[in-house]
Amino acid sequence: PRLRWVALSVLCSMVLLASCVSPPSASSPDEARVLAGVETVLARPRPYVAAEVGPALGVVLTETAASNAFFHVWASADGLGPFASVEVREPQARSVERGRNGMILLTLEAGCVTAADLAPLVGPSDGVPSTPSPEAPADTPRYVVHPAPWGVVRLGYAPESGCLRSVVVDATGVPA
Repeated sequence: PRLRWVALSVLCSMVLLASCVSPPSASSPDEARVLAGVETVLARPRPYVAAEVGPALGVVLTETAASNAFFHVWASADGLGPFASVEVREPQARSVERGRNGMILLTLEAGCVTAADLAPLVGPSDGVPSTPSPEAPADTPRYVVHPAPWGVVRLGYAPESGCLRSVVVDATGVPA
């Protein structure tokens, strides 16, 4: 009876918590898929494993020639709904030993997910968007850094629209 009471209490707490948390809004199916993809990536266990990340996002990843002694680099094919590309930098054992747990990069081509849409997922930012070099193309995303206990999330927004164009989930342990 005591175990049943504890289980019931935990279940009720979870239901109450879920009713208090409102999911991010999305005005189109592509935007909803982007938000779901970002949420999925943020929830992935570390170190990142391409064989788990690919199916979680509904993409097929293949290892690229960019792999090296520290990371296996996996990339998707083009044209995956709202994602132009997905890349996973899966750490090799020597990187994990040094606390470098990998990186996931999403490039977007559809929808207009904004910073306000993402705030419930990524929390506060450092508040300072990056400034690209003068030689960079005019449409180079402006990145905002969101610190996390395990690393950083960098969100790149298109300068003209403020729409999300790039997500970098960095658990490599390298300072932002």
